[in-house]
Amino acid sequence: MRPLPSELAGKRVTVMGLGRFGGGQGAVEFLCSQGAVVTVTDRRSSEELSDILEQFAVASNLQWHLGGHQEEDFCEADLLVVNPAVHPGNPFVELARHRGVKIRSEIGLFWERCPGRIIGVTGTNGKSTTATLIHDCLME
Repeated sequence: MRPLPSELAGKRVTVMGLGRFGGGQGAVEFLCSQGAVVTVTDRRSSEELSDILEQFAVASNLQWHLGGHQEEDFCEADLLVVNPAVHPGNPFVELARHRGVKIRSEIGLFWERCPGRIIGVTGTNGKSTTATLIHDCLME
């Protein structure tokens, strides 16, 4: 069976912020695998992100704009994927919104494409206990 063509193939996607815990990296990996033309923009420098840059060294459809943001990355994108730590009122996010760019979070990107049913457990305390209880209930 052939995989369905991706609606992201050839689309210009800007990923704003890689995140401290790898969420942005997963989004970049997924977007590249779908054939999107990906630009990662992050305030951190290439030195600060050197480990991550090495992981994506062979990606031909990926470019990096580090040490700050550039307006054209937000104005010319078809899709903007925003790290959860970025404030919704960020001027670059507002610029993209004003230009009609679709804006999604990393989770939103996944959520739209996941064909299965999802149970999300969030919060500061009790996630493991709650997830275990949900698992036990579903296994019965």
